[in-house]
Amino acid sequence: MIKLHHACITVSNMDQALAFYRDILGFKAVMDFEVSGEEWDRIFEYKGVRARLVYFEEGLELTQVYSPDDGKPLDARPWDHGYTFLILDVDDLEKTYATLLDRGAKFFAPPQLPKVGLPNLGKAKVAHLRAPDGVRISLLEWPKK
Repeated sequence: MIKLHHACITVSNMDQALAFYRDILGFKAVMDFEVSGEEWDRIFEYKGVRARLVYFEEGLELTQVYSPDDGKPLDARPWDHGYTFLILDVDDLEKTYATLLDRGAKFFAPPQLPKVGLPNLGKAKVAHLRAPDGVRISLLEWPKK
């Protein structure tokens, strides 16, 4: 059986990303370290790579890759971009929405109940916001059983 262990998002600025995921969403960082060397060159498929990785208790990893030449963050190549979309379950959407607004989150769609639900799951109330680097986040509150 295959199960998702965690998801990784490559970020352009770790400090901005931490300010969002840790300080606004409230995720708990459990590891924060830098990597380099031959093993990591193979993993990243880039010679001389150096990167900072932060793991969160909630199953998310943030990675910022630095250039081996000048130590500055590397820009992603256009073909490296993917559409990143995190969907997070919450117990009380209205309360979470208010809390995140107080912490500085910027929503592009407030809490709403969509017209269409998912088979066997029903309709979830949903709100949408953006994280640094354009990552879209949906917050879902499923019907109580």
